[in-house]
Amino acid sequence: MAGKDKPKRPKQQDLIENREIKRLTDLAHEYAEIRDQRQAALREEIKLKEKLLAELKKQELTTYIYQDVEVDIVPEGETVRVKIRKPKKEKEPKD
Repeated sequence: MAGKDKPKRPKQQDLIENREIKRLTDLAHEYAEIRDQRQAALREEIKLKEKLLAELKKQELTTYIYQDVEVDIVPEGETVRVKIRKPKKEKEPKD
């Protein structure tokens, strides 16, 4: 090997003493809590997406549009695309 050895990573103890840095500890806990919530939400999203796809197939539909809701089956990957349109803001009359 011609001089392309990876440099050794310094050990944790060489970088900082093993002492609590409250701000880092607090941020790590806050991050982990939000990450765990996101992962739980993703699992729930996947379950609901599967139910929605199954219901579209049961109703023999590939597209469903009603008022502000639009749901399509996406053939690639056999999934669904959901759009909820926001109501259009009416222009206020000028005085």
